[in-house]
Amino acid sequence: MESNGLEFLKLIGVSAAALAMLGGLLLVHFTLKRRDRGFGILSTKIVGIVLFVPTLLILALTNSFPTEVLATLLGTVAGYVLSHGDDSKEGKPAGGGAKPRRTGGSPPPETANLDTP
Repeated sequence: MESNGLEFLKLIGVSAAALAMLGGLLLVHFTLKRRDRGFGILSTKIVGIVLFVPTLLILALTNSFPTEVLATLLGTVAGYVLSHGDDSKEGKPAGGGAKPRRTGGSPPPETANLDTP
C-alpha cells in the first residue's frame, strides 16, 4: 500500500509540474500580447525557464537520477538565468563599454566625401 501512495504523490507532482508549464506559457503569451510585443531575447529566455524547470521536476520525480545529475541540471538553469549576455536594446557589449562620442569636427574618414577637392 505504501508503494501506491508514493506513486499517487508522484502523479500529483508530475501533474502539477505540467500545469505549471502550461500556465507559465500562457502567462508569457498573454503578457506579450497585452504589451503588444513579439518574442525577443528576454521572452525566449523566460520561455526556456518555464519549460526547463518543470521538466527537471518531472525527471526528478519519475526517474531515479543520482543527486549529482540533478544538481548539475539545476546549476545549468541557474547559470542560464543569471547570465548577462548581449541582450541590451542598444547592442552594447556585455562588459558595458560605451562607444566613444564624436563632438563636431570633420566626419570620420569612411563617411567623408572624397569627390571634393
